[in-house]
Amino acid sequence: MPEISPAIGGARLARLDALRALALSGALVSHAGLNRGGWIGVDLFFVLSGFLITSLLLTGANEPNAFRTFVTRRFRRLLPAALFMLLIVNGLMMAGLAPAIIAPERAYPQALSALLYVANWHEIWSGTAYWDQFAQSPFGHLWSLSIEEQFYVLFPLVMIGLRSIGLRGKQLAIGGLTAAAVTWSLYLGWSGARADRIYFGTDTRAVSLLVGAFAALLLADRARADRTRARRRTWEVIGLASLAILAAGSIWSDGKSGWVYRGGLVGTSFVELGIVLAAWVEPPILGRLLRWRPLVWVGERSYSIYLWHLPIYVFLARVIHEPVLLLVAGSSLAFLIAGLTHGPVEHWFRWRPPRRSTVVSIGALLVTAVVGVGLATWVSSRPEAVAEVAAAEPVVIDGSKLAGAVAHGDVAEIAPTTTPPVRKLMVVGDSVAVTLAARVSVPGVSIANEAVIGCAELRGQQLRLDGTWQTTSPDCRKFRDEQWPKRLGDADATLWLYGAWDMADTKVDGKVLTVGSPEFAAFLRSELDDATRVLTAGNRRLFITSALCYDKARYPDPNGRATAINGVLSGYAASHPQVTYLPLIDLLCDNGKEVSVDGEAARPDGVHFSTPASVKVWNWLLPYLRGTKT
Repeated sequence: MPEISPAIGGARLARLDALRALALSGALVSHAGLNRGGWIGVDLFFVLSGFLITSLLLTGANEPNAFRTFVTRRFRRLLPAALFMLLIVNGLMMAGLAPAIIAPERAYPQALSALLYVANWHEIWSGTAYWDQFAQSPFGHLWSLSIEEQFYVLFPLVMIGLRSIGLRGKQLAIGGLTAAAVTWSLYLGWSGARADRIYFGTDTRAVSLLVGAFAALLLADRARADRTRARRRTWEVIGLASLAILAAGSIWSDGKSGWVYRGGLVGTSFVELGIVLAAWVEPPILGRLLRWRPLVWVGERSYSIYLWHLPIYVFLARVIHEPVLLLVAGSSLAFLIAGLTHGPVEHWFRWRPPRRSTVVSIGALLVTAVVGVGLATWVSSRPEAVAEVAAAEPVVIDGSKLAGAVAHGDVAEIAPTTTPPVRKLMVVGDSVAVTLAARVSVPGVSIANEAVIGCAELRGQQLRLDGTWQTTSPDCRKFRDEQWPKRLGDADATLWLYGAWDMADTKVDGKVLTVGSPEFAAFLRSELDDATRVLTAGNRRLFITSALCYDKARYPDPNGRATAINGVLSGYAASHPQVTYLPLIDLLCDNGKEVSVDGEAARPDGVHFSTPASVKVWNWLLPYLRGTKT
């Protein structure tokens, strides 16, 4: 039997803290809107966690009450900071101090599921589109912490169950479990499972955690650990190469790309393992980098920084629209809060031993938070409350200033008509519609925001995104079929903001419908027929905006697609008097390129409107809603 020597044991290594800082940087840059490669940093967190936690378990699995001791320590370490952040941010939202960009019907359920450590499965069950969620919620990042907590509960049980067998037996068992997780993840990726099912799934993201765990078990063999340490030059090359690959991937990769889910997540985990093991060996050049004190300081506080950075970004996004400025200002504020709270909050139990009265107090606080956020979740799910909260502190559109907008070419000339004005408008669409409806308050028009994040409005069973077929959520189709008629209520009209999801090729009953083909045009007209039948009942009006211009990152020939779709939409509206086609593309695009608004991109992330662009769009829409333009 080999001599067991856990890779880390109970020691805390500064160079591994520095790796946390590097992983955190990916999330900070990505969530600020500068790239889509932040998923690599999150994955590095997972590999590192698997490596460290397994090392701890190897030293404690044979102790009495090992499971209770380990889990209690994890919750004592992680819960205070998370609870503190959730209470502060939810308190600001409940007090009406949150910016209008936040969608409460999205944020409160996320907060509740985060408190229960099931946030990742909430995202899957709600049909969330991961890459579209950060503009509307300060809690869109907490899914990863839920996966780690689930691992902290389940993996100790596995290790305790294996404590009666030797090290080689543990290595074989965890190696087999890792191989099974890899196989399952690849199967889902190549079988066309939804990208968000793979991205959020505990079973699929367990690959990264298990890769790190398996490496720790291999290095628990003292002889193998000594041989590994002896090859410092080799690990220098491996570590620096891995670091370069991960840095390049963070800058140029796109988490929407199909290759990420067809093996990219798996392959990246092994590259990340290379940098983790190199940091553990500590070769000269890499070692000096990872001993840099500012990097270590950030790594030691990376948990609190990660907790706080996205709420800060979302709150600052109302006044800062430039991604670089948002990164600098938001990260600086997150560093400040983490620095101030690292001792008194994050390590609260270190300074205050968990006496029974303390545990009861913390438990009562947690129950209060769960109940409070649960009530807020229920209230925000009511359509009337959604509209009220979404309009908190909005940008107000002043109808009296439309003449100035006309002079600047923002809206068309206004001519009197006999068309009655819209008093209550229901808005449907995807996350683009959610944010557009939440950013403004239009005098004289009550807006019911019934758009759904991540949902295509066309009811195909699959969409081709990034060259990969992804299954659409049945809940999206169910919402359109069941909720549109119910939520229409007393609305005079509906605004259907044609979204990016509906520019993809779709699959219906196994048949591929390519945008621009006669088959897709027939499908789109049939969907319009059904929508018109439901949304124009009782002599209501239906406004449908045009498809917009996009870059080529997700769809081939996006301009040709927009032209084909808009031809169908405009032709349909011409033959249906209660339907109005709104050529929004003419306002926001010039020969397939997006125009700027107030010197900045109308859609900073390529999809969602900035606040100035939202004002421009609503000013343009207002004559149609008031009946002064048809």
